[in-house]
Order: sequence, then C-alpha cells, then structure tokens
Amino acid sequence: MSDNEPMNIYQRINEVRKEVEYIQKDKEVQGYKAVTHDMVTARVRDSLIKHGVTIVPSVFSSDVIEAKTAGGKPKIRYQVKYEMAIVNVDNPSDQFIMIIEAHADDQGDKAPGKALSYAKKYAILKLFDLETGEDDESRVGDERRGYTANQKLTFDNLIKDNDSLALRVLELTVDEDVMKGLFNSFPPGQKSKGKERCRELCATGSKQLLGIEAALESGDYTLASESYFNMSNTGKTLLERHIGSNAMRELMALLEEADRESAA
Repeated sequence: MSDNEPMNIYQRINEVRKEVEYIQKDKEVQGYKAVTHDMVTARVRDSLIKHGVTIVPSVFSSDVIEAKTAGGKPKIRYQVKYEMAIVNVDNPSDQFIMIIEAHADDQGDKAPGKALSYAKKYAILKLFDLETGEDDESRVGDERRGYTANQKLTFDNLIKDNDSLALRVLELTVDEDVMKGLFNSFPPGQKSKGKERCRELCATGSKQLLGIEAALESGDYTLASESYFNMSNTGKTLLERHIGSNAMRELMALLEEADRESAA
C-alpha cells in the first residue's frame, strides 16, 4: 500500500490496536472491580476518531420479560441481539457487522440502556483485543450455581459482619436466582441455620432501609444515622447503587448535620 492509498477498515482497526493495549478496571461492582462502558469509551475514543472508525449499533431482535425481584418488586429483563456495524468513516460502504447479545434487569426504564452499554463495551473489548484483567471464563462454574465467586465473597463477608442493611440491599439489587443460590450456598449441615440467619438479617435490614428512606423523605437524620454507620464499606457501596448518587449525597448531608449538632 502506498503512502497516499487510504486504509481499509481492517487496517484502521489495526492502527487503533497499536495505540490502545490495556484498560484498567475502574469501578467496584458487588464486591469486585470491573471495567465500565465509560472507561472503555474514554480510552478508545481519540484513536477511533484519529483513524476514522465508528461503531453503529442497531437492534436485530429483542424481548422483554416481566419478572420480580427477591423482595417481590416488579422488574423487567430486556434481552437483545445487536448488529454492531464497524464502519470506515471515509468510505461507509467499507464496513462489517459484529453480532453481540446482551441482557439487563431493571425495576424502572433503564434496562435497554444498560443492555446497549454492555453490548458496545464488549464489542470494543473483543474487536480491539483489549486486556482488562477480567476473567469471564473463571465465573462460569459459579454462574451455574446462580452466583459468581465475587458475589459469594461479598455475601459471606456481609453475613460475617452482621451487615443486615447491606444484605437487604444486596437482595434487592441482584437477580432472584443469584440470591436463591447464595441462600443455598452454606455447607452441608449448616444450610438450615444459615438460611434462617439470612432471613433474620434481611428482615432487620428491611426495617433499616425503610428508616433511611423515611429520613431522606422527612429530613430527620435520626432515622438513618445508626443504620448507616453500622454498615461496612461494601455495604455503603451497595446502598449508593440502590438509592442513587443524589440520594446518597442527601443522606450524607443529613449525617453531617447530625455530627454538627452532636458537637455543639
């Protein structure tokens, strides 16, 4: 190829591969580090623009399944298959298609967005052979039991720490099959006692979570302070994911007010 001859889509992809080799995990999710869609996009965006490559997703097929969380709240599972067109921006007919499947659960309207973010993230990771340190294959055995090794580690730590609020939040934020598998993960001879302990903790955690929600609604920090300060760091991360960043900031403001009043 001469210096003036334009590169085809495969050559452009190779140039991006030369510039981006590794993406650092940037977020803790249910007790383990993961690489997010935003991190992946940020790392490859400049190289994609520089070498004239764009990724255009379109829905090939999709399905919505109505379900319920472990706490009985309605949720949906959005299952979708995307066609990801990898396009040479200087010659849009020079392109090829990747098929990516994804699914996402949500109690509101965010499942389609979650699925698209997941699908595009993995399309980029696989297309450009990017290393992240994630080992999807190592989780297969645990997923057959309904949970991953990291979810099991989180669960065990919450039980050990008697973190009832965090255990309740975990119950609300993972798939029902995950929590069912975790409840059944105690060793033989300890299952009945372990399940009963989980139910007791979750019942206590449910009351504590109601207190935090009431505190956010009323502005009365006394309904939330003891529950929050007894939580582990993992539990606080789970709580923020459940109630959202804005509500978490409101909660922290209430607790700071409590500190000021106690110091006065």
